[in-house]
Amino acid sequence: MSNSKGELHRIYWQQWVSSSERKSRRELITSSAGIRISHSGAKAKDVTQLLRDTLKIGSSQVSQLDSGDHLVLVGTLYSLPRDYVQFEHEQERRLSHSFETQQNSNSTATTASSPSVSTYPKSDPYHVVKTLDPEDDPLEVKRQMEAKLKQLQREAPVSRTIISPKLQWFFIPSSNEKESLIPNCVELDGYCSSLEEEDDDGCSTNSDSNDFDDDEEERISSGTDDGSSTENDVNDRQFSYAQSLCSLSCSRTDDIVTKRFPWLDDNATEHTSRNDAQVNLDPAFAHRVNKQRKRRQMLHKQQDATVKAQAYAGYLYKQSHKDSNVWRKCFCVITDDYLWYISRIYSTSNGTDKLSYSKYGRIRLTHALLLEPSPDYAPLFRTPFAFELVTGNGTSHVFRASGKALQTKWIQTLSSRIIQSYENSFLDNAELIMADETLVRTQRMESLATDPFWKAIVSSNDPVSVDEHITRMRGHLGAVLRWGMHVSVFKERCRQIQRSLPAKSPVVVTTLSPESSSRHSSFASHPIGPVDPFVAALIESAWTRAAELLARAIHVATQLQSRLPHSIEVQCRHIDYMIHGRFRTNSAEDASRSSLGDYQRSSGTDKDEKSASDRNNVHRDAPPIDLFDQLLTDLQLLAAKVAVAKRVKSDVDQVSSTEDNGLNGIG
Repeated sequence: MSNSKGELHRIYWQQWVSSSERKSRRELITSSAGIRISHSGAKAKDVTQLLRDTLKIGSSQVSQLDSGDHLVLVGTLYSLPRDYVQFEHEQERRLSHSFETQQNSNSTATTASSPSVSTYPKSDPYHVVKTLDPEDDPLEVKRQMEAKLKQLQREAPVSRTIISPKLQWFFIPSSNEKESLIPNCVELDGYCSSLEEEDDDGCSTNSDSNDFDDDEEERISSGTDDGSSTENDVNDRQFSYAQSLCSLSCSRTDDIVTKRFPWLDDNATEHTSRNDAQVNLDPAFAHRVNKQRKRRQMLHKQQDATVKAQAYAGYLYKQSHKDSNVWRKCFCVITDDYLWYISRIYSTSNGTDKLSYSKYGRIRLTHALLLEPSPDYAPLFRTPFAFELVTGNGTSHVFRASGKALQTKWIQTLSSRIIQSYENSFLDNAELIMADETLVRTQRMESLATDPFWKAIVSSNDPVSVDEHITRMRGHLGAVLRWGMHVSVFKERCRQIQRSLPAKSPVVVTTLSPESSSRHSSFASHPIGPVDPFVAALIESAWTRAAELLARAIHVATQLQSRLPHSIEVQCRHIDYMIHGRFRTNSAEDASRSSLGDYQRSSGTDKDEKSASDRNNVHRDAPPIDLFDQLLTDLQLLAAKVAVAKRVKSDVDQVSSTEDNGLNGIG
């Protein structure tokens, strides 16, 4: 209705039925109000403000992340054929069923019948959605929508019964309105698309489906090209065959495809070059189609590699990044580490040929965050059966399911798969982790066994002894150096055991309240938890290795100096007590006479034997990591002093020998 005062339009809004339980608001009713829109100066923000005042919602508080109230125009077509919106997996099943039907019809002879008029089966409603900006002119957008619907009717084959397109206005309050009974989207039966994007949406470089790892895609594509040429040819033929069938009737598919694309036939290889020359595609469009083909191959490879019990697929509605009120239906597939979403089939005419393709996008589940609807997050809570995936780089993807049961199933499956993907991601970084760990271990070994030893020798101003004993790994200095490296390996084993042991007591965080601070925690007195048998075996082997290292240290020390310094002897007795739980009655020198492989303990008193027996029968903690640190430092200093003394003695002997030879020559 139009006159000089403006056009009268009816604005609709969907509303949840009021309930005492907020989480049960999932039944919608539709209400409307009539508004006259002026031809001059009327803006979308004026309409939304009038509706807000009419519904008594209150003032809108628009944040930086929220665009405020939305005025949405929905144009609906009811006369498009059913196969106008179709997906690849549906087409494959339909073609398989059509082929079986054709074989059955050819096997039975039928008499001539009266001609019948073939009609297109009607499809579900096809909606074109446009969300108006605050400064948009509603009447101008309405004219653009009418032109778009007429264009779709001209380009698409329609059924015999043509139903006129339908235009509807919808009002959606600000997404941050927590208490609003109006959902954050428009519930529509059928397929939704946007006003600006239709067929071009599938090949737009900035479309929603281009959330893809291009580097990995190129790497996989290069690997595919370097593979077997026979396998590539088969994949290309299968893709070209499947894509060509999208625009053809099932009854005439084989004949038309073979006639138009003879190179698809294995026996018609001689026509390949001639038909390739006839296909003249736009380079940019050909590049986009080829990229979607490679993504399709990647999806099939990942599906084949995924365990069938863990695979999950189904339809979801994905929110557009450009228009938040456009929810496109897509077919989603969960593989090992990705959530793939596949658009419907788009068709593009190229002269006499008609190419068809689908968009493929994927979301990496590693380091992804899954958000469920919550009253604290109004935009997601006001969207029925929605959930949100946030990738590791911060990109958000919002999906809607068709029901509560499907929403729960998708959330549970994605949650478990995200955890599994995160655990599997450590395998990708295994080489980096091992390299870092090896570097840290080498640095610890150098700081423990090599650097102090080098500083001790350099400080003695005897560089010749370094060349003779360290670089050649001969003599007593080399023995001390090797023993220090064994100690470093022993310390790494102790670190592994410490990481494997259960905590002695949990960490308790106390509050500042006087009641909690006055109470003593009962956790502090809890003993260590049960030790795994494997860890217990590691502990026992570590103590055995400690005894061997002590015996080797005493052997090296006695080789350096027959009578050990008091500090080294005290260290040896202390370590022996830590290992066996008793003090020796004999000296460390006598202990060094025993075999290094079988370190025998000398006999002692009954009290000592009983103490040692009790210590072996009870549970022992892991050896201290710094058990041999002080002993190693003392041995390094002793070795440096002995080396200097030997060097000085050698120089004195050499000078004396030279003088004697000179005197003999004179005589």
